[in-house]
Amino acid sequence: MQLDKNNMKNIVERLYDGTKIFPSKVRDPKISLADMSGHNVVLYGLGECSHWFHEVAIKRFNLTPICALDKSPTSMTWFGVRALTAEAFATESDIELTDCYVVVAVGSRIVFEDIQLYLSKIGFSKIFFLHDFYEFHNFFMRDRLEVAHRMKNNIEAFKYALSRLSDHQSEEILCRMIQVHITTDPLDIPCSPRHEQYFPSDFNHAINYENYVCCGAYNGEVVYQVKAAEVKVNNLVCFEPEIEIYKELAITARREAGKVADTIFCFQNAVSDNSNINPFISGDGLGSRLDPLGDSLVQCTKLDDALSGFSPTFITMDIEGAELAAI
Repeated sequence: MQLDKNNMKNIVERLYDGTKIFPSKVRDPKISLADMSGHNVVLYGLGECSHWFHEVAIKRFNLTPICALDKSPTSMTWFGVRALTAEAFATESDIELTDCYVVVAVGSRIVFEDIQLYLSKIGFSKIFFLHDFYEFHNFFMRDRLEVAHRMKNNIEAFKYALSRLSDHQSEEILCRMIQVHITTDPLDIPCSPRHEQYFPSDFNHAINYENYVCCGAYNGEVVYQVKAAEVKVNNLVCFEPEIEIYKELAITARREAGKVADTIFCFQNAVSDNSNINPFISGDGLGSRLDPLGDSLVQCTKLDDALSGFSPTFITMDIEGAELAAI
């Protein structure tokens, strides 16, 4: 959907008035994770997306599934829950399949619809897409009143942010996100393939990557992304505060220095708007991050301090909501 660039402020105001510019594909009636409490919940799909179910549905809502289904389970259990195929469950279970609430944990709606058809043929009827639950669109703010308060008080900031975007897809993504959090009705959010996380195929590769700064470098994944993108990097600067992940990053940097980039610098710091020691949540499955409720501590640094005398030509950030403070 292409938005009218000359009427962006009006679009934000319409979204704030409750206008649903983008149609939702969520089945009617809408259901929340809380609504599923006390029912027979079944998880389908034990790949990468299943950890979101574990972190949000199980840990926050105590929705432990009665079983975990997959086309080809690679283990007998998933986080202590019995894992098996849908056919095996249908054969062995005494529970009516029509009484089960199946949450399908995959990333693509197209894939979900194929699985939905497959499960329907087996006998399941209550089948839901993981991303059709609002709770999976808002990991870090559990109080919906706080979400509403922040949305209400930042309309001008959203208008300004929208005016600064230069491509249609980014504009649509931001507008979709505004609509989701104003209405609490989930929408499909356009995204690039995982392998294009750092260097999308439609990105301008004429950009100067000579001095590349990566905030939230993880275990060195960015190093291999640089290598795959075949861009010229002289100096690659990586920030990663999580100690065990940082160790992997350092190993990768030592191995690839001189190949991917002439020099790779690694800092075990979080980046923010201060150089203090701050609370940090480590390894909870939703991404390690700065958080006042964190039970760990990390040393923060301001980019201006850490990069004094260094002139970045390209910066990427994947720091779980701390981007604005870091900038």
